[in-house]
Amino acid sequence: MKTIAEFTGHDFRWVQPNLLKREYELKVEDGVAARLKFSHTIGSSATGESQDGRWSFNRAGFWRRNVVVRELASGAELAIFNKNIWKGGGTVVLTAGRKFLTTPNFWQSHYDIWSEDGQPLIHYRIGGIWRPSAATLIEPGAASLPELPWMTLLGWYLVLLMRQDAAAAAA
Repeated sequence: MKTIAEFTGHDFRWVQPNLLKREYELKVEDGVAARLKFSHTIGSSATGESQDGRWSFNRAGFWRRNVVVRELASGAELAIFNKNIWKGGGTVVLTAGRKFLTTPNFWQSHYDIWSEDGQPLIHYRIGGIWRPSAATLIEPGAASLPELPWMTLLGWYLVLLMRQDAAAAAA
């Protein structure tokens, strides 16, 4: 398996291989670049992995609006995603202080990650009714980011939470 940065510029697609499992694969060419797996049928705890490493993603905080990203091997906290309730999306704040912005479009069919200075990094074009999927594009400027592997998984994780929250609100 290659690192995610090695596939920059290629066509990625997040897919759910089995409708009955909350497991997702980031497909590229004829292989899998990353996997994201939820711990339970219901809930928000998930683990992600790629050739670059393994991470955990968990909702935390009051009203569970924030997401904590941790490296599994060391348990070190890498970032916290702070959800913007009024606009959707939010801010990814690294423990070192750097920030990245996430934004969905009005219809929640696109989800993007941007650098703090407005440079586009990762784009998700969301589809699928029964099985969530997303065409995923990593901008060339993102390839050098050390956070790229877990940020690519975090973006998909946030898309899935956004869909889950929208379904719960509709019910």
